[in-house]
Amino acid sequence: MENYRVEQMINDRGNGAVNQFVLHVGNKLIFQSYDSIIATVDKTEKTVVLGMDWDYSKTTGKHRNIFFRDY
Repeated sequence: MENYRVEQMINDRGNGAVNQFVLHVGNKLIFQSYDSIIATVDKTEKTVVLGMDWDYSKTTGKHRNIFFRDY
């Protein structure tokens, strides 16, 4: 089984963002908002895959941009 870790995303104010998570799974970083996978970054392959809900709302976009900036 691959090593994994789940952390709550930290917003621009330094607080935990409600229902926003970053999953560290092997060589991948996965951004999850509520029950939706928003983006997956493969650090080995240097690829990004956007989930179906990547542009669900303005707030999703804000958190997606934090994910790409900070992780």
